Amino acid sequence: MDPSASVPASPPAPDLRHHYSYEKKVYGCGVIVRLRDWGQNVRGELESIISFSGSDRNHGLLGVACACMVLLVEGLVARNAATKCTAGGSCKLREMANLTRRQMRDSLSDFDKVNGEHLGTWLPGFPELEVHLNSTLDASKVLCSLTFMVEGLEKILEDQNDLNPTNILLHNVLRETITWVKMLKDCMKHSFKVECPKKILPPKMPEYTFERKQWSHTLLMSAEKYLGWLQRNITDRKARQISKKTLHASSTGSKYLKGS
Repeated sequence: MDPSASVPASPPAPDLRHHYSYEKKVYGCGVIVRLRDWGQNVRGELESIISFSGSDRNHGLLGVACACMVLLVEGLVARNAATKCTAGGSCKLREMANLTRRQMRDSLSDFDKVNGEHLGTWLPGFPELEVHLNSTLDASKVLCSLTFMVEGLEKILEDQNDLNPTNILLHNVLRETITWVKMLKDCMKHSFKVECPKKILPPKMPEYTFERKQWSHTLLMSAEKYLGWLQRNITDRKARQISKKTLHASSTGSKYLKGS
């Protein structure tokens, strides 16, 4: 580090746009998840630095010290994220799906403003995000779809860093959306105690610029529709559970009345 270099200005305070207590809790969980991901990325960079500077004892020791510190922070953050974001009090699946869908809708709107609002549909589509309106909820398949969604969003973010490198606002919205989907996936795991039974491979983008934009637009649109289906299906599922409990209580009560 150059000692003559000026110290960078402190970043502005986070803009907490959410007005409801649950949204604020999820926002806090999102910060923790982002810190966890940051720690994982920094660890990878430090490992490459250590391997590159192994012959230089001073740089090697400094790299090892920094790596130990990042690993410590990463471990603490990961435990906090698992505790806060998947705890029963914070993981409200229907609300989480609703908030994630709203965030996805914002990403689609911002993407279209930057890349064009008449891109059309990428015809092959994304079978991983296609469901019939009357399909029942299969938690393990939903986890696979959410994993695919994260992989696709990361591809979009990577592509937009190349196509629109100065549009930091769009980059931030996409990053936030990735965080929301990751938290929704963790919430699904906690609620249903299931895993995706197969390895999800990252989707492949087309080669040419317009097709990449069309691909990204279609993925965002498909993801928003999928989240809408998920939100409705979670609501219907809970309603059916409540209905079954009510019917069971009624039938039990009638048995008692008959026996009296």
